[in-house]
Amino acid sequence: MSLINQMLKDLEKRSNAEKPSATHLPPKVAPVAVSRRYRKVLWSAVPLLSIGAGVVWFMNYGIPRVVVNGTGETGVAQVSELEDAAAMAPSVEEKPASDPVHEQPATLEMLRFAQRGERLQVEIDFSSVPAYGLTRGEQGSQLVLDLPGGTMGTSLPNTAGFPLLRSVASHGRAKGLQLIFSFNQEFRYEELLLAENPSGRGKTLRFVVQPEAAVSLPAVLQSGPDKEKSPVTAADRVQPEKHLQAPAPVGPKPEQSLVRQEVQISPRARATKCFLDAGTALQKGRQREAETALHAALALDPGHVEARNLLLRLLVQQNRRTDIRSLLVEGIGVAPQYLPYRVQYARLLIEDGMLSQAREQLTREPRPTVIEAPDLYAMLATVYQRQGQYTEAAQTYRALLAVKPEQAVWWMGLGIALEGATLEDQAQQAYRQAISRGGLSDGLQTFIRKRMAVLGSRGAQTPADITSVAKEQS
Repeated sequence: MSLINQMLKDLEKRSNAEKPSATHLPPKVAPVAVSRRYRKVLWSAVPLLSIGAGVVWFMNYGIPRVVVNGTGETGVAQVSELEDAAAMAPSVEEKPASDPVHEQPATLEMLRFAQRGERLQVEIDFSSVPAYGLTRGEQGSQLVLDLPGGTMGTSLPNTAGFPLLRSVASHGRAKGLQLIFSFNQEFRYEELLLAENPSGRGKTLRFVVQPEAAVSLPAVLQSGPDKEKSPVTAADRVQPEKHLQAPAPVGPKPEQSLVRQEVQISPRARATKCFLDAGTALQKGRQREAETALHAALALDPGHVEARNLLLRLLVQQNRRTDIRSLLVEGIGVAPQYLPYRVQYARLLIEDGMLSQAREQLTREPRPTVIEAPDLYAMLATVYQRQGQYTEAAQTYRALLAVKPEQAVWWMGLGIALEGATLEDQAQQAYRQAISRGGLSDGLQTFIRKRMAVLGSRGAQTPADITSVAKEQS
């Protein structure tokens, strides 16, 4: 209240100083009446003055003050101080929003290499869309592929026969998987794309690694500042009388001529351009134009897998089996390690009844493991059954079931093979496993129950009668 009293006193002094003397007042006006009126007005403003005083106090003492720029002046506390104060409050753990694309961990199903000249193409098949990062390792000759949340579903292939690649290793981590590619020399890499798997399931990551071309410095740059200089002769020394001579006139500098250098575009880059043109044509509904561009891409670079796969898709839509077969045969010759071409070609041969040629394609080298290519081995088991090689078929089915024992159709195939090999007790056990696993069609379940009834009565049919179901199984 001391502040309010002081303000009242100041106002009273001001009013006394401004009021006229008693001699100049009208006869009916007294000084006392003027003073009381002012007091009433002032006391009626006390609540407003109290609120104003509170605001002044809060502005001076309620808001934290800090020294600004070391000058001794004070200012309002900055946001960082308020954040520090808020940081002392108990924190609530916030869970990151789930990413719908990567909720399911991506399993690495196959890793393969293809050597094309000095270029090494790396292809990695995943069960779903992977989260990945491709960077150089701490060592200059390493390339690191980080796969957060990824899992390893296959064994690493042999790196022998690839001049640039020294080794590849996998490291499992608490938050995912890491592949480390080590190379024998300096390299540069080009990340191609994350495309659809040719088998129609999952995604395939492709990138290319090639040697880094050695750069030779010009002779002028190779000679450093410490290069030995030739000794100065007497003729090179400046004579005293030469200082009196006028300097020789300097002629105009010769004009610098422009040097044009043609940039050669690699066949791979031109093929990629044709591939992109084909995609644009397909978006506009120009299928024939897209097919022409894809043929041009393969003429420039027969190893352009993306162009060949897109052309195969167009031919399959048109059911052009002869063109499909020619395109697959050419692809197998260019990229023998690319298994989808061999599997698709073998399927065509089986449909045409050419079982020996299909078996040759499925058993040729390089031959992957069962973990790397289960579809290839399932097709091979079917070929063995149709050719009456039941022992080989049974061995192939056992290898498949060791990897994926939940596949009911493989248990049924094993039962057929064992029944054909006259191993009736083992065939019944395989049939029971097929029924218990579930997932078979009603027709296949009916077939299995009939075979179990026949085996139970010791009246097994001949192997020729048993193989009639192989087409439905494949």
